[in-house]
Amino acid sequence: MRCLKGAIFWVLFAMGVLGAAGVCPAQPLGERIAKVIADSPAPLRTRLAVYVVDAKTGEVIFDRDSGQLFTPASVLKTYTSACALDTFGADKRWKTKLAIRARQDLVLIAGGDAMFTDADLAALVKQAKDHGLSSVKGTVRVDSALFAPPLKGPGWMWDDDPDDYQMSVSAMMMNYNVLRAKAAWDGKSMSITLTPAMKRPYVFLQKQEPGTKTALEVTRTPFTDSFEVRGSTSAEAGETTRALTMHEPDLWVAEVLSAMLEDQGIVVGGESGTSPHSDDKIVAEIESKTLAEMVTRFNKVSENAIGEMLIHHFAIAGGATQGNWPDGAKFITNWLREKPALDEGDFRIVDGSGLSRYDLVCARGTVKLLRWMTTHRDFKVYKDSFPVYGAKLRDGRSVKTIHAKPGGMAAVNTIAGYVDRADGSTLVFAVFQNGYVDEKPVIALRKAILQELAQ
Repeated sequence: MRCLKGAIFWVLFAMGVLGAAGVCPAQPLGERIAKVIADSPAPLRTRLAVYVVDAKTGEVIFDRDSGQLFTPASVLKTYTSACALDTFGADKRWKTKLAIRARQDLVLIAGGDAMFTDADLAALVKQAKDHGLSSVKGTVRVDSALFAPPLKGPGWMWDDDPDDYQMSVSAMMMNYNVLRAKAAWDGKSMSITLTPAMKRPYVFLQKQEPGTKTALEVTRTPFTDSFEVRGSTSAEAGETTRALTMHEPDLWVAEVLSAMLEDQGIVVGGESGTSPHSDDKIVAEIESKTLAEMVTRFNKVSENAIGEMLIHHFAIAGGATQGNWPDGAKFITNWLREKPALDEGDFRIVDGSGLSRYDLVCARGTVKLLRWMTTHRDFKVYKDSFPVYGAKLRDGRSVKTIHAKPGGMAAVNTIAGYVDRADGSTLVFAVFQNGYVDEKPVIALRKAILQELAQ
């Protein structure tokens, strides 16, 4: 159910290897789009919506079922990105802090930084040491109270777990809450390397199994699901790397932090005391990347974690004491009605990335939002955050004229964005397809429509 399904098509499209749709270029664009739809078998079994307008004038160039609701997949990221840029501004940053609490515990205070890494954590530890931290009387803990549970979003598919695109969401997001485990076989024994390293093997139970192939069972505490990392045959060397989402990121990060403290020679006593927030003594802090950088990764790489962190921040911006999905969804819903003035009933948003099957949007509302953003102060950041695709024109020239966000999951194929034309005009478009078994005609139809938009 990855939101980047159909990536092979986009590689081909970006290389400009798609052929012309085979219709007369003298026809108006709307008629050409209608023809490629009529020539395709996809609409016989697939729900299809196509909406194209002129960005400057708002003239509707083509409209097919633009008011029907569709599962958007990652196209929902265009909604979250627009709301975030308008609410916080492209230069917004969030802080993560290390503090001594009640003069005993060392507490990592999560600030909801969606792009926090283990390198950032190491920088915090080094900063604290440079400022005189040599020992910790109490325990090492993570404070992620900025966000409320649950850790998984509404409408997320249970069988996507443990794929790394469906991570647990906490105010403490490190490496998108994904740990990498590498199993290596040297012909005699199996070893495992965890990145980042932990002080104790808290997260994993490890087991070596004999046989013609070496295997290592790794289980994420406290859950019993596991996977095998296989090397080569027992007589040969080999290694395999797997990415695992962390079910309880606070506990995992605390173990990584403990290991880093030990590496820096900072002694941890382990005598925990009371922890009133008013007694915090900040010993180190670090700022996140800018929202502009986050939005760029969010859309170009389709990094789901960023959207889920942002919707929690929306909740706080709306007055909630803790970030959460329902209040975040309410905030973006109100924003969409008040700012780009989307019609009630044109959308339903429950998460920030489009992972949820409960999300619904229509082509008309999506294009209205995209067009509204063309006059926004952060429009360049917004548009540049979308993947850029090329097209081969009928005269043989290859041009990169499409900035668009694609989305996909099982039986969902969507895309929306902007097309810059040779005459200086810009088109805003959405092509949504839901409900199919055979993806080939669906992809072929989308290729043909986008090819016409680029002419």
